[in-house]
Amino acid sequence: MIQPALIETRNQYPPDFERCWQAYPKRMGANPKTAAARAFQTAVKRGADPADILAGIERYNAYLEAVGSAQTQFVLRASTFFGPDQYWLEDWEPPHKEPEWSKMPKDDAELLRWAAQHEFPQPKPGESFWDYRKRLPGKIDERKNKSA
Repeated sequence: MIQPALIETRNQYPPDFERCWQAYPKRMGANPKTAAARAFQTAVKRGADPADILAGIERYNAYLEAVGSAQTQFVLRASTFFGPDQYWLEDWEPPHKEPEWSKMPKDDAELLRWAAQHEFPQPKPGESFWDYRKRLPGKIDERKNKSA
């Protein structure tokens, strides 16, 4: 017969690991806690600072949100994140996302709606769509420079 005290001891994890586990992004699919705890403890024994690991988790969470991969099968297993490749040290910089007003539509009819919606100038009288499309990127660049 297994004694309850042994079960409780077996499921005890260090407080630093628990903080990281609670902050770690949820994923679709398996993410075994015991394997993650082993990898975490090995990383700490090799000199990793739990505060650095936690900071890496926060950057990773922000990255996943930015690229739309949060809570999917594309989230790394925690044991991989804490493993020898030291993913917590990555910068996890989200890719730069262009503002919606900077994406000029390909369709001419949609282009007029888009220009009006984002307060860009309309075509000049007699101006072809070809010439109008050549003129707009300069206006987009002007706005980007103002907002930078």
